[in-house]
Amino acid sequence: MCGIAGLFDREVKNKSIIKKITDKIIHRGPDESGFYSNQKGFYLGMRRLSIIDLKNGSQPVETKNIVLIFNGEIFNFIELKNKYLPEEKNIKSDTIILTKLIDKIGFKILNELKGFFSIAVYHKKKQKIFLIRDRFGIKPLYYFYNKSKFYFCSEIQPLRNTLHIHKNDLNIDQVNNYFVLGYIFGENRIYSNVKMLKAGTILEFDLKTKSTKLTSWFDIKTLSDIYISDNKKLVAKVYENIADALRYWARSDVEKVFALSGGLDSSILASIYSKEFEKVNTISFVYSDLSKYKRFSETENIKAITSKIKSNHEDYYWSNKDFCSDLDSIVKSIEEPQGNSLLPWFLYKLTQAKIHLYVMNKFEKEISKKRLKNSQNPSLKK
Repeated sequence: MCGIAGLFDREVKNKSIIKKITDKIIHRGPDESGFYSNQKGFYLGMRRLSIIDLKNGSQPVETKNIVLIFNGEIFNFIELKNKYLPEEKNIKSDTIILTKLIDKIGFKILNELKGFFSIAVYHKKKQKIFLIRDRFGIKPLYYFYNKSKFYFCSEIQPLRNTLHIHKNDLNIDQVNNYFVLGYIFGENRIYSNVKMLKAGTILEFDLKTKSTKLTSWFDIKTLSDIYISDNKKLVAKVYENIADALRYWARSDVEKVFALSGGLDSSILASIYSKEFEKVNTISFVYSDLSKYKRFSETENIKAITSKIKSNHEDYYWSNKDFCSDLDSIVKSIEEPQGNSLLPWFLYKLTQAKIHLYVMNKFEKEISKKRLKNSQNPSLKK
């Protein structure tokens, strides 16, 4: 996870503003920072979490024509390098390869990327900024635009703080969506003036005309249907696709850890990886007082899978007391109302000093938010 940001605002005199914005997302990229500017009022910035090519993957990356900052990972960058840039044999950074590919081929290369990403590209000659988001919107990217100013960032709060968007300046439709559906969706967000770039979309901002243009580069409807009636062939195909995805994902220069919830998804991922590639490291997040909530526990499932795959396993524990003492910090860290479990926050807190890269599905924890709501525990009620 990295963080990217940028702005075009003629009222901004120096890079102090972009530095303040990137300082707000240092938790996304504690390893390194980088900045770019070639004219008054225009700045790019990023915070890096080093995963691939730890020494040489610094950003922004600049060529004769473009400047790029990037949050995400391109899993098949080696194959794309061999196909389009065979002369670049010594480059081991997916960010550098991505920059050179876009510079050489243009945005049509997006259709060949395997990975998840939010990208900002500045074209020097055209004086345009292009924001790009992956097919399914895995990596976030928010922006603010009001005819004279253009700001973007991987998170909402730095935009709120910088642009002085009041906490009561809410999008009422999205407030209603949250209370009815339990989540917020679409490009409009909880704050009226901040939007999220849609998945599979390119946003073009022209520095000369101060105008924007949105273009879809991916449409799921264009994918061909796959129908396999034979169950054995279907299982084999699913296995093959998961193994292929894990093979690409395993390209990193840091230790990899599988987060096991005891459920089907995480168990399948860890099992296939251990069978096809190497012995795995696994962690689980366990409620410390299971005697009270034993029927919700999946620890037996976790023990069964770790025993079968012989993983290097470690459990992390949390309690009602932990939840209550950290509740204020959790709420502050949430950018928008959400109905999902908050427990991954604890997982990150407990493991951030040791682990850079997880494989995580949507955790179904020992006690979900819904279960906590129905708990009779007095400390939770308080």
